[in-house]
Amino acid sequence: MALSNTRAVSLIGAPTDVGANDRGASMGPEALRVAGLQAALGSRGLDVLDRGNLSGPRNPGLSRVGGYRHLAEVVEWNRKVHEAVYAELAT
Repeated sequence: MALSNTRAVSLIGAPTDVGANDRGASMGPEALRVAGLQAALGSRGLDVLDRGNLSGPRNPGLSRVGGYRHLAEVVEWNRKVHEAVYAELAT
């Protein structure tokens, strides 16, 4: 896969807080949209495409196990982000 000089940017939201100590990070993608991220990038000459939010496992709200919080869910979210980014780079 060759890199190009294109000025295209895809926004991919991953609204999750499954591995965090505190809740709230799941609101990040929408907050960035409301704050005008797409318009701000566009005003700098980038061709911005918002791919929306990924969906993934919900936060089960359980205690840590072996030092990890919701490891299986975190792994699943990372897999989904990896696949989405890979698909964008392959186009």
